[in-house]
Amino acid sequence: MRFGIMAAFMICAAAACSADEDTCGAGALSPLLNQPLDQVEGQLPEQARILPPDSVMTQDFRPDRVNVDLDEDGVIIRLWCG
Repeated sequence: MRFGIMAAFMICAAAACSADEDTCGAGALSPLLNQPLDQVEGQLPEQARILPPDSVMTQDFRPDRVNVDLDEDGVIIRLWCG
């Protein structure tokens, strides 16, 4: 029981730390915010995951991957790692 609680705590702590770090370079891509995706696609990393509204995505966490959230018009509204 004690091991399970400690393991859960460590996993949660590690996930929180990773979420706050810019491990994928999303900060450097911030000039792309509020730009249409079709005008900046060549400027995104090859492994970037494009996420239109209501899209389904896998739950795997990859700290080196940039996720690109789009609005209904295909405009970038958020860049984040994971």
